[in-house]
Amino acid sequence: MALVKEARAYSFTSLDVPGATATEAYGINDAGSVVGWYYDATGGYGFIATAQPGDPTYNASVPEPSTLLLLGSGFAGLAVFRKRFKE
Repeated sequence: MALVKEARAYSFTSLDVPGATATEAYGINDAGSVVGWYYDATGGYGFIATAQPGDPTYNASVPEPSTLLLLGSGFAGLAVFRKRFKE
């Protein structure tokens, strides 16, 4: 049995720090930022690379209205349950 992945097009952005002799990206944190290290003549430093507004990869987070709706309906259900229980 062979596993076949769907072909997709990806775009990559280089993480070149000016004056650095080497740049290493270690992963992506929970906020979606790239974390890693860069090295220059004076030593090594950690970095967090985040997309800025205007970048094609920028994804502004928008709160979900369904979360508030779910919380509100839960409170309404508790109120109805309490009213029935008191009667």
